[in-house]
This record gives sequence, C-alpha cells and structure tokens, in this order.
Amino acid sequence: MDAIKDEYAEEERKVIRDRTRAGRIERARQGEVVAGVAPYGFRFTPDRKNFEVEEGEAVVVRRVFSMAAEGVGLNGIASALTHDGVPTPRGERGAKGSGDGHTWSRAVLRQMILSDCYLPHTRTDLEALIAEGNLDRAVLVRLDPQGGAYAVWWYNRERVEVRYKDGGKTRRFEDNPREAWVAVPIPDPGIPREHVQEARRRVLNNRAHSSAGRRYWELSGGILFCPCGRRMAAHTVPRKGKHDFY
Repeated sequence: MDAIKDEYAEEERKVIRDRTRAGRIERARQGEVVAGVAPYGFRFTPDRKNFEVEEGEAVVVRRVFSMAAEGVGLNGIASALTHDGVPTPRGERGAKGSGDGHTWSRAVLRQMILSDCYLPHTRTDLEALIAEGNLDRAVLVRLDPQGGAYAVWWYNRERVEVRYKDGGKTRRFEDNPREAWVAVPIPDPGIPREHVQEARRRVLNNRAHSSAGRRYWELSGGILFCPCGRRMAAHTVPRKGKHDFY
C-alpha cells in the first residue's frame, strides 16, 4: 500500500508540474514575462507582467557594450568595473560568492553581451519571430506602433534535468528546440544595435590559445575550426612514461 501511495503521489506531482509549466508557457505567449529575477538593467513593472528599464543599471550595460565594441576584452571590462566599484548583478555576493559585491566576472559579461534582452529588435525582426512561431501576432498588435525598437526576453529556451545520486541533487541545463522558444517583447534599454553586433562578434571570436604541454598552440585560438563550429583543441596522449601533444 505504501508503494502504491508513493506511485500515486509521484503521478500527482507530475500532473501538477505539467499543468504549471503549460500555464507559464501560455502566459509567455500572451506577452508576459515569467521570471523570478529581472535581467541586469531592468526591473519588474508594478504588475510584474513585464520589465521596465532600470536607468542606474542600464548606464552600466551601455558602458559594457561600448567598451566591448571598441575592442576591450572581457577581462579588461571586468577589471574596469571592479576598479570603479560598480556593483555586480549578484549584489553583495559578488562574482563566485566573493562577498564584496564589486568583483565582476568574464562569464557574467559574456552572458550579458550575448543576451537578446539588450539587442534592439525592429518591427521586421518581430515579424520574423512570428513567422518562426516564437511570437504571437496578438502580442505584436498590442505594442505601440510608434514605440520604436524592442528587445526580446526568451521563455522556455532551456530545460532543466534534475538528477538524484548518493543523496545529492544536480541540475543539468539543455537547450530546447528553437521552435519551442517563446519570445516576449520587452523595452529597449537604449544600446545602439551596431554596438551590440560588434560586441557579439568580438566575444564569439575571442578564444584563448591552448597552453597544453606548456606550449603555445597558435591555431587553437579560433584560427582553425571545422565547418560544424568545433574549434581546434590540443590533445594529450601518454606514451611510455612521457606525453605527446597534438
């Protein structure tokens, strides 16, 4: 009987989870953000159905994109923000729990530069999202026709797989198929489109050279790569008490 009750309870939890997820997807398709935390540079509207620009943080975001577009690397941007005492998105926790609240990390900056929350989308861009099935036309109709560009916040872009092992719990994030993503238009934070595109180009092409075997492998820095997108990497093979590097 206990086993039957446990099985029934698990099925009930699955039904509730599926209904909750379906409800959130429907809210996103109606143009509402379904998030617990607003992206850096934004805050929730009073009804928590969308974002509005938080000007104090938006100034920092514009600075990040401007520096990146000018060719400043992620380390340089992080050092500049940290030196100036700019609070991080994590607040007092800081990068990797440093606790000072002013230590910026390359990972946070990279994620910011590649996020569509900061890329201005024109009316034509939004129409393309409708054609791809990521945006409902009714949402576009409700937008201000004279409102200019909008950014996009994505829902259902990732799925989380929870695994239980040895009494612990781990989470694994994987991308959903593109057709399952739901686009929610949000206010444009005021970053020039050319700055966003140039910053993305520099970040995506920026890769450190491999130092395997304490050697400098020039071609591993993004110069040589396969058409599938895989970049050249160093490979180590142990052989008779030594290591060969390829």
